[in-house]
Amino acid sequence: MTKAAGDASLNQAMAERDGQIAAPQKSISWRITSPLSIVGHPIQRVRLAELVMPVIKRRGGLKNTFIKAIHS
Repeated sequence: MTKAAGDASLNQAMAERDGQIAAPQKSISWRITSPLSIVGHPIQRVRLAELVMPVIKRRGGLKNTFIKAIHS
């Protein structure tokens, strides 16, 4: 196989892979749920912060919590 033929084969394989990756993103379900996840992720971060903040305060602040986490 020549270098040009190998390059063409590689380019074709990459194009097929890119098409397989893009296909689900074009589906109706992806287009519906994508905006929901954009809204949902910040809400999940707020909920996580609400759970974590009392622990951080109890352990004497962020620095002490970090040090305790590393040494345990």
